[in-house]
Amino acid sequence: MKMNRDRATTIFAIVFGAFLIAIINLYNYNPTILNPSLKRNQVLGIQTKNINQDIYDKSTVTNQAQTGEFPIKKQEVNAILTLNKFFDDIDETENLSNVTTILATGDVMLGRSVNYMTLKSKDFSWPYKNIDDLFNNSDLNFINLETPITENCKVRNDGMLFCANKLHAKELAKQNVNLVSLANNHTMNHGKNGLNETINLLNQNGVEHVGVNTDKTNSNIYYKNISGTKFAFLGYDDIECYSPIACIDKNKIKNDVQIAEKNADVVVIMYHWGVEYTHQPTDRQIDIAHFSIDNGADLVLGNHPHWYQPVEIYKNKVIMYSHGNFIFDQMWSEKTKEGIVGKYKFVGNNLIDVEFTPIYIENYGQPRIPNGAKGDKIISNLEEISETLN
Repeated sequence: MKMNRDRATTIFAIVFGAFLIAIINLYNYNPTILNPSLKRNQVLGIQTKNINQDIYDKSTVTNQAQTGEFPIKKQEVNAILTLNKFFDDIDETENLSNVTTILATGDVMLGRSVNYMTLKSKDFSWPYKNIDDLFNNSDLNFINLETPITENCKVRNDGMLFCANKLHAKELAKQNVNLVSLANNHTMNHGKNGLNETINLLNQNGVEHVGVNTDKTNSNIYYKNISGTKFAFLGYDDIECYSPIACIDKNKIKNDVQIAEKNADVVVIMYHWGVEYTHQPTDRQIDIAHFSIDNGADLVLGNHPHWYQPVEIYKNKVIMYSHGNFIFDQMWSEKTKEGIVGKYKFVGNNLIDVEFTPIYIENYGQPRIPNGAKGDKIISNLEEISETLN
């Protein structure tokens, strides 16, 4: 009797195992069968396990503009969301030596507790300790600097008037941060003197900036020639904006973008906008983003909400409404400890790929790239909230 039971158990295990294998194979062939929320033509592709990168055949690559499909690009890294969009018919045999990668982060706030913890550690690389060489694998790193950097910043752990020790400017350069937008609601926390000190300290350390209107013609446009492609960068603020910060104004944006478009191959705009602690953009954000692209912008980036917001494809251009936080001391909620880093890859003047990497902030200002479930959850949520716009 015992032998019969054992034999029955063995047969059941074999049958059940075969059933599971069949289900797994079916899912690999068509994941929408088990998860209807996934669309086979979905705009966003998600990969949350360590598997080898797919190689697409030429027909897949060259038909992107016609089909509108963005196939999943599988990486040997946990939790990276990617977009694959080819605007032109790019021959796979073409020499892609002119690939340019622009990296953009969420809000960078180097004041308050971040400044305190940095000084306490006696190491100005403290905020960057857990992100390894994140800024070393791109051609230009573009951040929203949400803190005046001043000569005589008083150390404090609270309040809404931010400032950072002057040595933070030197560290930004050491970390390979090339460009900052000063178009935000905290740049003027210490008035024009604080703004001037910030600009001077950035200039002394070779860090460029946008987002400020000065007497210099077209001062809110920064041009950079990378791998034979000329990029133009601009920044605008829509939150408590005061002169000389570049405020969101459609006439100004249209004029600036048209000038930039005449003098550059690619126009990139970073906006400070939206409503704090929300995952969806406002109608105004969407209107301004679409208006920018209608008038010549090639890539629209956003920050301020302290939560990441959707990525949208509009007229074959990418809009990232908010990257969330990157370096910040908002430890009071999970959402404010999360963020997204975007890597925007161009071949010539064509945006061909985007990678979104999750960020999780610890210890009042130290971001890291989370492994496992935490990173997967951030990326899955970014994909989910983006479905409403695509």
